[in-house]
Amino acid sequence: MKLENCTPFSELLKSAWIFFSSVTFRVLLHLDSRPT
Repeated sequence: MKLENCTPFSELLKSAWIFFSSVTFRVLLHLDSRPT
């Protein structure tokens, strides 16, 4: 499978990864800043 043929899928995967990483970062930051 050529990489040029799955460009839309690559873009979708990249945007999904950005969304996932940003959400994970917010969750970790929220848990870390939670008062003990």
